[in-house]
Amino acid sequence: MYLNEKSKEYSEDNIDISEYGQDKIKYYSNRMKDEAIYNVKRMTNKGVDEIKSKFKIKKLTKKNNVKSKAKKEVIKKSKMTMEKVTKESAKITKRMLEEGRKLAIKSAKATAKAIKVLIRALVSAIKGIIAAVKSLVALLGTVGTVVAVIIIIICLVALLLGSVFGIFFSNEGISGTMSSVISEANQEVYNKIDLNKRFMKYDEYVIDSSYSNWREIIAVYSVKYNNSENNSIVFYINEDNISRLKNVFWNTNTIEYRINGECGEDLKCKNILHININSKSKEDLMNLYHLDVKQKERVNELLDSKYDDLWNNLIYGNNYGEWVNWRQKGAPWSNIKIGNTTKSIGDIGCLATSIAILIKKSGVPIPVQPFNPGTFVEAMNKNGGFDKDGNLYYGPISKVVPNFEYVGSAELSGKTEQEKFRIINEYYSKGYYIAVEVKGNTGQHWVAINDIKGSTISMIDPGSNSTNLWLKYNSINTSQIRYFKVKK
Repeated sequence: MYLNEKSKEYSEDNIDISEYGQDKIKYYSNRMKDEAIYNVKRMTNKGVDEIKSKFKIKKLTKKNNVKSKAKKEVIKKSKMTMEKVTKESAKITKRMLEEGRKLAIKSAKATAKAIKVLIRALVSAIKGIIAAVKSLVALLGTVGTVVAVIIIIICLVALLLGSVFGIFFSNEGISGTMSSVISEANQEVYNKIDLNKRFMKYDEYVIDSSYSNWREIIAVYSVKYNNSENNSIVFYINEDNISRLKNVFWNTNTIEYRINGECGEDLKCKNILHININSKSKEDLMNLYHLDVKQKERVNELLDSKYDDLWNNLIYGNNYGEWVNWRQKGAPWSNIKIGNTTKSIGDIGCLATSIAILIKKSGVPIPVQPFNPGTFVEAMNKNGGFDKDGNLYYGPISKVVPNFEYVGSAELSGKTEQEKFRIINEYYSKGYYIAVEVKGNTGQHWVAINDIKGSTISMIDPGSNSTNLWLKYNSINTSQIRYFKVKK
């Protein structure tokens, strides 16, 4: 346990899996190498000394047959000791090795440069450990070699997976994924709201959501529970960790209900059910869990923008690409004009941005390179893609991206939430790529559908970082969809 805890300590406190942290990775992997070498020697010497003491080798006669018998006894007891160490080491690493075998496959895409840096450092550590272990192999025998290899594996796996950064790989496991837990928690919010609505009398309902940022919830969970005191490895998605994460989620978000009698301009009055989802700030959440200064620093480090790719892979799972970060405002393309208007993508480009997201998500060949909402709008401008008011024409889309085609639309206004969901899910299940208008009579705004799990519709919103469609936008205002297909 000592080696595992020490390697966790080094990686938790100091290993920074990013380009700027190359020196730190190298430095602390070298320190961990020294610790590994020291502990291999310590355990070996301890086992041998124990055996020597027990059998009093020094007092044995010098006769060859007696010496031979003594050597056999030493080797026998040595192997027994090392087998015990091997079993203990295997117990420590069993869970991590089960999950860790899939680690490199999906992580390489998002963190290729960082992983290369880490690999170079780990190779250096391995060489140093092997060099030191060679002198001990003769004494340890084949069992001792196995012990040394297991110790090395413990160090390397624990370096990353045993740290708070291991949370970024919790979609790679065989027991469950972080993105599935997020979907479950979102579904629980729906179920809770739906259950309480049944016991209230109202004409209409409105959701006012300040739904918490999943990044902050996961970061606090990771730092709070990734420690030896709880014997917890946060990247491992099991029942205990799911329970801990959901507890953080529900301690962050509370749901309040109130009914107001409200009258419109036509003097018709209705009972409006207001459903408020209130969320604690990151600071309040960290204080709630009594995080100390060092732990708060770790939370802020995990939330640094340099880990955006890792966060997106964690939250969106396989439905992930650079396009999940595309926004109409605050981007390099935000000031590009729509058609011949004076309006820009930042002003009225939500639909164009949503369609660009769907095109990129579909994986079709794209002649326009590099492709993003800006280059898409510029190509649409050249092909008459907008009218004089900036409204988008759908025909020119296939001129810009020949394998992506507009199919049609569906009207959702006046339908119940269940009916709207059924229609959206029907088109999604048939493989169409869908853009949804979410503000109806209160204004116009379009988002791209990313995924549907259970009754939860996940979106990529050009106007926010929210991912849950109807916890961000009231389902009453969802007015229509546009759906597209890939031409084969």
